[in-house]
Order: sequence, then structure tokens, then C-alpha cells
Amino acid sequence: MEVIPDERIKADVEHLKEWISKEPHLPRVSDEQWLAEFLYHNKFSLEKAKRKLEAYYSLRTKYPEILRNRNPTAEEFSRLRRSLKLAFAHKPMRDGSVVFFFGLDPDGNPKDLDGTTFMKLVFMFGDLVLLRGEQGRRNLVAVVNYKNCTYQHLLKLMTVGAKIAEIFVGAYTERIKAIHCINVPSFALKPIEFMMKCFPSKLVERMQIHTGSVSSASFSEHVDEDVLCSDFGGSGPPLAQLERTS
Repeated sequence: MEVIPDERIKADVEHLKEWISKEPHLPRVSDEQWLAEFLYHNKFSLEKAKRKLEAYYSLRTKYPEILRNRNPTAEEFSRLRRSLKLAFAHKPMRDGSVVFFFGLDPDGNPKDLDGTTFMKLVFMFGDLVLLRGEQGRRNLVAVVNYKNCTYQHLLKLMTVGAKIAEIFVGAYTERIKAIHCINVPSFALKPIEFMMKCFPSKLVERMQIHTGSVSSASFSEHVDEDVLCSDFGGSGPPLAQLERTS
């Protein structure tokens, strides 16, 4: 990616601030660093950044139950995280990519997996990426572990797949390098295929389905062995530990 001069970034941020001030339906945004990060994640295209900002705030009106009132200490999140774990890796990969892990707790109850709360948590992490500064200015690799997955989990996720796609594609960034679904049971292939139809082809092309057991040797070409968490076959810290520090 080309290096953008600081002077241009500053000018583009001022342009966005002026544009926002003339849009009565948008909130006033004074955080210049946040706008600069938003520009970065949209490849410094002013027009794309405007479209994403427009969607970012309009979707909050359309889906307040997902994108508003997000208190990470609320009971709904405590209950959800008894069923699943989400966390960033403890360090970037050698190529600079940041890895994001998602896994189902072996002792969790599928009844604790509420679709709306799940979406709320996912997009809270999405906003966190926008706020991570230089750490957020990296390609993102997502690793989704289907071990411990049941039909109940899949049914709940399928009910929210279209909303996740609409919000993610409409308002969030395009820095996803790859999505790896690992330890995928055969009964999950059709539901995954169904949910993939909700996403644009460019993103679907970056999704890889791994049905066999993952080991550090077989997966090292995708995620560095010392970055991959130990629950997923690597030598990195376990997912539960990463979750506590993310």
C-alpha cells in the first residue's frame, strides 16, 4: 500500500469533519485520530470513507439492539462468554497480520448463545480494531474453531447471519486477509455454505474451510505456530487467557 503523506491525511480529516458538520443526521465527530483510522481502513478513499461513515451511523439507528447500549460488564455478556470465547492473539504474525480467535467453550451451554448479544459483542470488537491505532493498521486474520459446535449453535448463528453481513459489509473495514474455519464437522458444511451466501464474493474467496483436525504443522502456512493459541493446535497462550487480556 502506498505511503500517504501526513499533510494529505490531515487535509482529508478536515474534509471529513466539514462534510459531517453539513450532514444534520450525523453526530458531530471531533476525534481526528479516529477519523484518520477510518480513512486508513478505507484505503484513504474519501468517497468510500463517507459511504462507510454514513452506514456506520445509520445502521446504529436501524439496529439499536446490536449497535447501542453496549456495556461490556452487563450480565448478557457474562452469560454469552460462558458459551464462547473471542480474543486477539498475544502478538502479530511475522508478516504483521493480527489474528482474531473465536471458539466455543467445551463446558458452555448452547442456550447461553444469544444471537443478538453475539452480534453486539462481535461489533464491539470491530470498533476496537478501529481504535487500536498502529496495531489496528494491520491485516486481520480470523480463526473460527468449530470444535464443540452443535446444531443448536448453528441454528442460532444462522438466524443472525444476514444482519452480520449487512452491518459488516455496510459499515466496517476491508482489512480482512483471511477467515479460517477449523475443525468443521460435516453437519456444519451446509449451514456455513448458506451463511456465506450473505457475504460478497470478495470476502467469500478469503474464507477457507478446514474439516480435519488442525495441528501446528498443518496450519503453520496460515497462522504462525507461536501465534496460534494452544487450544487450536499452536503453542501460543490458551484462548481463555487471551480473552482476559484482550
